[in-house]
Amino acid sequence: MTQRKKATLASFGNVANEDNNENINEEVNVDNNENDSNSIVKSMVSDRPQKKNEKKLTGIYFDPDVSVALDRLKASGKLNVSKSVFVNNVVKAALKENGLM
Repeated sequence: MTQRKKATLASFGNVANEDNNENINEEVNVDNNENDSNSIVKSMVSDRPQKKNEKKLTGIYFDPDVSVALDRLKASGKLNVSKSVFVNNVVKAALKENGLM
C-alpha cells in the first residue's frame, strides 16, 4: 500500500498570488493610463448632438385595486403593450378629454 501525503490547507496569500498580481497590474496600468483618459473622454463626447430620451421615468402610487387590475390584465395576455404604455395612453386620453393637455 502506498502512503498518502498529509493534506495541508493553503493560506489566502498562496491562493491569491498577491505578489504576482501586483507586478502584472503595475505593468499594464503604466501602458494603459494615457489611452484610458483619451478613450473615456471620447466615449462621452460626440461630434453630433445626441437624441434626447423622449420618455421620463415617473414613480406613481396606485390604489391596490388598480394595481391588481393592471397585473391581471397583463397576466391574462389580453394587453398587447406594456403596462407603462397602457397607463400612459389612458392618462393622456383623460388629460386631452378634459382640456388639460
